[in-house]
Amino acid sequence: MKPLFFILIFIAYSLACFYIALRGWQLLPNVKALKIAYIVVMTLLAYGYVLGAIFHRHIPVGTIGKVGETVSSTWLIAVIYLLLAVLFFDLIRLLNHWLHFLPEITLFVRRMTALAVLCGISALFVAGYYRFMHPAVAKIDITVKNEHAPKNSLKMVVVSDLHLGSVLGKNHARRYVNLINAQEPDIVFIIGDMSNGHLQPLIEQRMDEELSQLKVPLGVYAVLGNHEYIGGEIAATEEFYNSCNIKCLRDEVCEIDNTFILIGRDDRSNRRRLPLEKLCEQVNNEKNLPLILLDHQPFQLEEAVNNNITLMLSGHTHDGQIWPISLIVRSMYEIAHGYKQKGNSHFYVSSGLGIWGPPFRIGTRSEVAVITMRFFNDDLR
Repeated sequence: MKPLFFILIFIAYSLACFYIALRGWQLLPNVKALKIAYIVVMTLLAYGYVLGAIFHRHIPVGTIGKVGETVSSTWLIAVIYLLLAVLFFDLIRLLNHWLHFLPEITLFVRRMTALAVLCGISALFVAGYYRFMHPAVAKIDITVKNEHAPKNSLKMVVVSDLHLGSVLGKNHARRYVNLINAQEPDIVFIIGDMSNGHLQPLIEQRMDEELSQLKVPLGVYAVLGNHEYIGGEIAATEEFYNSCNIKCLRDEVCEIDNTFILIGRDDRSNRRRLPLEKLCEQVNNEKNLPLILLDHQPFQLEEAVNNNITLMLSGHTHDGQIWPISLIVRSMYEIAHGYKQKGNSHFYVSSGLGIWGPPFRIGTRSEVAVITMRFFNDDLR
């Protein structure tokens, strides 16, 4: 089913690119060299990202790889807005053909309209880049019962979907580490997709030097995401985490500082991952400590409720990253982004600190979540 799905997506994408390119072609002056250059550029834009994904191991890490990936991925987003614009103006032209509510639309008017559309999309990208480069700090407070915690509260920093690689390189890793450290957390959770799935850019840029600078009293814990499985470098990812002093949990349970029990699930990309019920059977919770679950993809929330999970932390969705994809994503998930309580279980889904593809957030925002879990004792209430 998956190959057929991707084939259909590829065909639809190719048709959209052809339609946009055809409308652009009709606006060009009749200059042979210009038209040949136009065909070459449009072809490279249309299929550059696909070719980069296929031959990524042969593309040098550095300026060439970063520029190539940024330009080709930006085009993927531009296609959405260009297609919407072309369809809108073609609809206007069609209605005008029958209703004659506009004067004759000359070639000059069409060219000026196209220029205005390109300027509008460029402005949208500038605003989207700003929103990506200035992550929000989302602050959430929850209160749970805990009779054994050594202090009254626990400050957690939750980040997901860093997608470090060629585009988001070592400088971004440094910015992220500084932003996390500035929150002065007790513990940090990385909820999957630390890389784009390919570790080569992270290793060559020595990003472990930055990630190992996370200064956290109770440590840094991570789980795998779908992109780690897409890249097929699971063992190498675990080794990289170890080099950064980050504990990667794969269907594992551990007690943290007599304060809570942490359950780290492997990503659902692994069809052999343990059911949550089986993981909870491993929990020795005689002290009735809160249960915190790390699970990259926010599916089956009722499963967490039924297993008495206190707090489930997820990422994956990016909150859609750009409009109008965000509308689709928000219809797919019970929680596409943000906080929700169901029964006695609390849920938080991060919109992600990094991005997939181009460095833009349109209608969404990159974020670091700071969750303060406050404890109470029934005997003291």
